[in-house]
Amino acid sequence: VRAKGSERGRPEVLRLGYGVKFNSEQPFRGSHGSVLIDRSEGVSYGQREVLMNLVMTGAGSVSGEYNDLVQALTPLSEHTGPAELQLDRFSDLVLASQFAEGNSRPLFEYELIYYPLSTSDGTAEGLKLPQPDSVIGTPITDLGTDKESYRWNFMIQNNEREDNYDRLIALGQTFALSDADFLAETPAIIDVDQWLRAFAFATLSGAVDNYGSDSSQHNAQFY
Repeated sequence: VRAKGSERGRPEVLRLGYGVKFNSEQPFRGSHGSVLIDRSEGVSYGQREVLMNLVMTGAGSVSGEYNDLVQALTPLSEHTGPAELQLDRFSDLVLASQFAEGNSRPLFEYELIYYPLSTSDGTAEGLKLPQPDSVIGTPITDLGTDKESYRWNFMIQNNEREDNYDRLIALGQTFALSDADFLAETPAIIDVDQWLRAFAFATLSGAVDNYGSDSSQHNAQFY
């Protein structure tokens, strides 16, 4: 068992969650090697995210997750209560079930680079403190042809051995175009219909602090 949550979320009692890994001979529900217990939700605090996923799944969205509701019983009473049990999320199993050979193509997590500004004893050698901090982000744009320029804001989530950033670099180069060139080239790079459907639901759900609803330079996954 490990703590789950962002560097900013873990210190908050209402947002701390857990990651649970199972013995390979005893997978959860016969198939899951690990699960996540999430208490933070995507709008405020609670488990309404389950309803959002049901709506997305009902609308035929590839990105809708199949999760469950649980009661977390923890060593500390303040961490005990209802939670969302997150199962496969955007794993290779999900991609393979949605697309032909879907798990053979790369998935990227769009994220900020977080870094601390202080240590436990005020020296460079001291233990880093999660707060206060700052971040480095980038829009989706042309960062050149070297994948190392993309790596830490667009983290590859699968097929790490191939380490193929070609399509992501093409995405950035296309999004750096303007006006007519952008409109002409975009359909060859992204599924415009899926893209707009994802943005529509991100706005409808009320979830904030993500690329889909308020253009934050993080909290998105590109496949």
